[in-house]
Amino acid sequence: MACPETPVTMLTVRLLYVLALFGPYCQMAPAVAGATRGWHIGTGLKYKLTTTLLFSEAVPSRSSDDVGYRLTGELNVTAVWQRPDDIDSYLLRVEVIEEQRSALEASSLGTIKSASAFLKLIPLIKMSTAEDLLKILKSPRNRQIKSQLLDMYGAASSIASHQAAMKVLQQDEIGDDTERYLWALSLSPSPSAEVAKNILKRSEETHPNDKVSETITLTAAAMARHLESSVAIDKARVSLEIGLDSCTGEECKLKFLRGLRNLRSKAALPVLLKFAVGDNKALSVAAWKAIAVLPKDSVTDEVKKAARRVFYQLDVPKRDSSARTFALDIILEINPTKQDLKNLIKYLSSPDSAYEVKKYASQRLEQLSDTNPQFSDLLKQVLMENESMRRDINIYNAFIEKGLSTAFTRNFLKSIDSNGSLVTVQEIQSGLMKRGIVDVVFEVGDHEEALFSLGLFAGGLSSFVSSSQDEEDNADEEAATAGMEIDFLGVGIRPFVFFSGQGELMGHVWSGTASERTPAFQALAALHNHREYIPLSSGVIAEIDVQGATSFDLAGQIQLSLWSRNAQSLVDLKAGIVVQGGTKVKSDFVQSMAEFSMTLEPKLELATDVDFSGPVSLCMRLSQPENLIKYQVYKVERITGSRHKLRKTRRVRINSPGRCYLLNRKNNEMCSKVFS
Repeated sequence: MACPETPVTMLTVRLLYVLALFGPYCQMAPAVAGATRGWHIGTGLKYKLTTTLLFSEAVPSRSSDDVGYRLTGELNVTAVWQRPDDIDSYLLRVEVIEEQRSALEASSLGTIKSASAFLKLIPLIKMSTAEDLLKILKSPRNRQIKSQLLDMYGAASSIASHQAAMKVLQQDEIGDDTERYLWALSLSPSPSAEVAKNILKRSEETHPNDKVSETITLTAAAMARHLESSVAIDKARVSLEIGLDSCTGEECKLKFLRGLRNLRSKAALPVLLKFAVGDNKALSVAAWKAIAVLPKDSVTDEVKKAARRVFYQLDVPKRDSSARTFALDIILEINPTKQDLKNLIKYLSSPDSAYEVKKYASQRLEQLSDTNPQFSDLLKQVLMENESMRRDINIYNAFIEKGLSTAFTRNFLKSIDSNGSLVTVQEIQSGLMKRGIVDVVFEVGDHEEALFSLGLFAGGLSSFVSSSQDEEDNADEEAATAGMEIDFLGVGIRPFVFFSGQGELMGHVWSGTASERTPAFQALAALHNHREYIPLSSGVIAEIDVQGATSFDLAGQIQLSLWSRNAQSLVDLKAGIVVQGGTKVKSDFVQSMAEFSMTLEPKLELATDVDFSGPVSLCMRLSQPENLIKYQVYKVERITGSRHKLRKTRRVRINSPGRCYLLNRKNNEMCSKVFS
């Protein structure tokens, strides 16, 4: 790659050629000899010089039969590092993968070291050519870190990195590497418009691998949303709706409904509403999920009316419990009215054989009352205005129904500027978890965003437990199935199905699948990517740059014994988070810079113990191990032409002690029974 002729560059190149010229006369070598020298020039620059001496047999001269040797030299100069603030120091090509190799290994995922390496390499990947990036991916030495390289290529989302990745992925027959790259593209906060257009085109093509096909669809929708272009969003929406209309099978329709969920377009609401009130259980649940993530101002009265019909089962046929609970979330979370709360209180005090749905409703009412002051005030007004309502809600059985479903919010971070909380919802059926969600939510002012959501689902397992419960839908006729759903940085990932059918389930039981810690989802992704130039009143321009990255590792294990009729599972997630940035002010007479960095490694563990030798006992334990937060501020000030130089550094270390979260009293009783 050509570079500008700066004095340092010209001096370096001239010295290298002089050494290459005189090097052969300073050493004797066999037929092929090589020497490598490396040194530092200036600050942050590192060059590698490789000279190769080639000896070849010369043609004998006419006057003599002696055979001579011809001596030639080859010179190769490689820039293996770059000064971050000087693009001109980028000479030929970048080779810094070796320096960050240990941080890019799979064993380092979920650590600060891995996230820091990501931030160092992303700028270099964005400036590299497709040829250089292709060589890095094809190198046998990089085979062990190929997945992490694909994460960075996708996060860079440049045309060159996309071309290199897609060329290599043409040989991916299984599809795991292709999905890893597509996940990275969907998580990129600032994707390339050309790359997004290419992915949308590929999503409209037929793919032999169903998993890759769905991941491409979800990626195309997420990239269109991240572009924040109304044209791109409309094109993606039309493409998804056409695909949805042309589908005949349930799995095909689910794929496009999940795509609309990633897109979050208000214009798709009529289509989503049609499936939400439909008779198909799976499609109805998927449609309600897509409606739930839409902006609150897009949820119309028509949607609220449909949600009431589904939750209270005002039409026939009767609805699936998951569809009812999702509809209830719409009623309670999006501008509930006094009448909505009155109807819910009446429902809680009335008989209903689906007692787990009632338990879920009462738990959600308590949860929102504790966390939302406006909701709590509205509920108090309803109770004060109606004596009979207050009497109903005070009835013991109205809130202490039998059932294990639960919903609660627990804070894990409190500060002046932001708050962090864990939002957990567990829907139980026949003593086993039917749907469970754990959300890691951050709040800044009025804005609330779920950075990570882990959802588990199961069905058709009632035959494996002995329960005397008489729930209305205990006769579970669906096939045995279980799986996991993940939302990462606001992007939905294709569901992971653990098993489908009793035959496949028993195969996992006898083989001991996932009896040891097994990675389920790993990723390197960008959290922030913001650069802004602000002209000050003095005429000086201030440059603000904030970059953030996370290294994520989600794994789990399960042990099940049909002989002892019990099971234990553990889901643990860990993340390395690095956020760094600063502000720079440069002028002819002064240079001022203030930089900051914050690092932390949060962890979360969800352990579940089930005893189904008699009446089902389900114990869930949610814990957060000890964590250390490091914060550093570094300030430098220089005045041109003087000796004035100011440096200040401030370091803060915050210890976050380990904790175990209280779920509810019923869960405590179950845990005491399981471990007695």
